[in-house]
Amino acid sequence: MAIGGGTYARALKKGVAFGPLFPGREDLAHQKNESILIEDFVRMTAIYVDAMYELAK
Repeated sequence: MAIGGGTYARALKKGVAFGPLFPGREDLAHQKNESILIEDFVRMTAIYVDAMYELAK
């Protein structure tokens, strides 16, 4: 899923801002009692690690 919005990525010459929201999950970002399932946290961590590796090549 991709959404628009003002982020720090606008200040980068080459870059992208991204965060986790998996299909079928409720978007709780920046809301009262913000939370994430541990299963999603582990999955997003693997995605971040892969992205950092690819960007560092």
